[in-house]
Amino acid sequence: MNIKASRVFRISAPFIGILVASIGAVVWFMVNQPYTGREERSLGGATDPNTPPLFIKQFDRLMMDYGFFIPASSASQEKFNPQPTFILPLGTKVRSLVDGVVVEMPKLYSHDYSIMVAADDKSQWRYETEHVINPVVKVGDHVTAGQVVAEVSDYDKGLPTGFGLVEIGLLRGGNPPRHICPYQYLDSSVKAEILGALKSFYQSWEEYKGDSALYDETVSVTGCLTTDGING
Repeated sequence: MNIKASRVFRISAPFIGILVASIGAVVWFMVNQPYTGREERSLGGATDPNTPPLFIKQFDRLMMDYGFFIPASSASQEKFNPQPTFILPLGTKVRSLVDGVVVEMPKLYSHDYSIMVAADDKSQWRYETEHVINPVVKVGDHVTAGQVVAEVSDYDKGLPTGFGLVEIGLLRGGNPPRHICPYQYLDSSVKAEILGALKSFYQSWEEYKGDSALYDETVSVTGCLTTDGING
């Protein structure tokens, strides 16, 4: 995968910092992968093409937008997705969303990690890459936008063999903390390119699936089904 190191996103006022190459990386990868019958069988399940993994079977998506409604299940209550979620091949590198310092790196219930980067440990803003494995940074490390920090997580056993996932997020502290859609704050120098890549992916995936209604391309900010904050 050839990702330009210069693909960074500058956060707009009132925020300070740089949003990243991660969105560009995951979108580039998905947009540039050919979808063949063989891959469809793989996405349909490792052993039985009639029993696809839960994520794809339930939502028919390789990427879940910010604000996507997730109905209640035996595992959780209904909610709106607070972080864009990407399904990618295992081994895919995850990149820092901003220039800054790794201020937290909690181990999650899923036995993987969330890497949180901020201007400093007093900042109320956290830029998250959540559900990652094999981290190559630690708390206190200074990182730059686009720097490799980990790999996509293998925790979700409902995904196709060989695939994992990662979520990216912009979290504002408080009680309760709130997530914000990161696509709202892409730097103007790359905004058109990145949102264009997202739209291209939407169209390619919908064509492949034969369903033109999978993604909402009429929203004011591509990738943000709402521009409201989401608690959690």
